[in-house]
Amino acid sequence: MMLNGKNAIALLMGLFWSVGISLSAVAQVGLFEKVADWQPTGVEKLAGSVTYDDGVYTLQGSGSDIAGSADQGFYVYKEVSGDWSLQAKFRWVDAEQAYARCGLMIRGKGEDVSSANYFASIRNELITTWAGYRTADGGTTNWYQYLNDQGEAFASPQEGLWVRMTRQSATNLLVIELSPDGQAWTPVHTLTLTLPDPVTCGLAIESHTTDSLAVAEVSDVSLRTAPALVTRSFSVEDYVEGESFQVNLQLINSSEQTASVTVVDRPPSGWAVE
Repeated sequence: MMLNGKNAIALLMGLFWSVGISLSAVAQVGLFEKVADWQPTGVEKLAGSVTYDDGVYTLQGSGSDIAGSADQGFYVYKEVSGDWSLQAKFRWVDAEQAYARCGLMIRGKGEDVSSANYFASIRNELITTWAGYRTADGGTTNWYQYLNDQGEAFASPQEGLWVRMTRQSATNLLVIELSPDGQAWTPVHTLTLTLPDPVTCGLAIESHTTDSLAVAEVSDVSLRTAPALVTRSFSVEDYVEGESFQVNLQLINSSEQTASVTVVDRPPSGWAVE
């Protein structure tokens, strides 16, 4: 059902039993075009929704987790091709569970509960940030916690946290960055993930329970052409602590053209390869 109002669109979905796929719908919700309410076989949960008003998306979603091999949660998204950057500011409004998650996602198939994906997530009361990734359809989900230079959890301020996800399709490279103000960005995780083209990207949320809704506000959402990226790589076999070694720098831009150069570098004292 689509409800039209001034600068607002709401999508509401009733409680139902799934057959292993999500209930999905097509509608323009701000920047996005479709929604999916992931509900694996035999799971009963409260319906999710999204509203858009004056540049702010209000997400509501339930579900035990966006994790494992089949997701439970709510996703508003659009299909995109090529190289792009999606960024947004997330602020929790209400959630009963400390482990509730919301964040940016890239996903091979928007409606498939088991699709490969990459999730830049923010937890609720713990206010910690994690990267979740399922590298193949039906596979398990791995997690990586973002830490700062002091080895502490990269916490989201109460007033909200900016998240940016960038895709370079020529190399299947994905990058997650965080910012407290939308100006100074910190890269926190990268992943090489092969996905179909077009892919889906959007906003996801789950409450970590099936019988209550988590609510988050998302503002300052933009989708634009990806900036050029520089990757840095070297052979572990060539690395000897304290000695110089060759490093390959590769410039990747949105026209799918690349340029590479090899330089000689020496890592700082105390730096190690794991």
